[in-house]
Amino acid sequence: VVVLISIGQGATSGVTESISSMGSNIISVNVFNRRKSIEFKDVGDFENLEGVKNVTPVYSSSATVKYDLESTDVSITGGNENYMEINNYEIGSGRDINPVDVDFRNKIAVIGLTVAEDLFGKDDPLNKEISIDGEKYTIVGVLKDKGSSIRGDSNEIVIVPVTTLMRQYNSSGINSITIQANSAEESTIAKESIEKYLLNYFEDEDSYRVFSQDEMLNTLNEVTGMLTAMLGGIAGISLLVGGIGIMNIMLVTVTERTREI
Repeated sequence: VVVLISIGQGATSGVTESISSMGSNIISVNVFNRRKSIEFKDVGDFENLEGVKNVTPVYSSSATVKYDLESTDVSITGGNENYMEINNYEIGSGRDINPVDVDFRNKIAVIGLTVAEDLFGKDDPLNKEISIDGEKYTIVGVLKDKGSSIRGDSNEIVIVPVTTLMRQYNSSGINSITIQANSAEESTIAKESIEKYLLNYFEDEDSYRVFSQDEMLNTLNEVTGMLTAMLGGIAGISLLVGGIGIMNIMLVTVTERTREI
């Protein structure tokens, strides 16, 4: 019973730590309206909302990245100068994405350690050109090791200016935005102000979804709590069955000894 409950509690602790490392003041906005998306020029409006600290539009795609004869399939993420701070990425060498890169759609990239090792081995990747689905990008930065999360290897990523990626894939609007509140305490205020803005923008509550890390944490805690209870229940049933077996053996033994005595 103790071992199984400990396993459940360990899983809960691991999930909680993984989500908490992303930041409890992070809010995600996803747009589901097929006829209308958020214009890139309107993304800046979110920074003026109450409780909001940083905002980054997010455009993600899977792509084949090549350098010389080496290639790898990784997640390509488009963001602005706030993306790394919001998602707790740090630059190990080189530089971050600048506002100028976003404004002028510069073809530059910041890569994770796993991508750097797969493509370049022990060589320095800075200022070298890689091909992302046939388009040339210059590497200007390499991220520090971030380890793994519930989403997989956090080092297996390539980050480029969101406007550059949108142009490459002919996308005209933003369907995903990540927002950082001033603090965990102000995340509720920020979420409410974001929801009011989106309701006014789309005039339809079904067109978008605002999701905070706290909600995700609570949901996963409920799931892992049920898992722990289930493991405890299985252990309890096993204990009951084992107890009945021991009771029967003792009963037979005592009965035989009584007759013998």
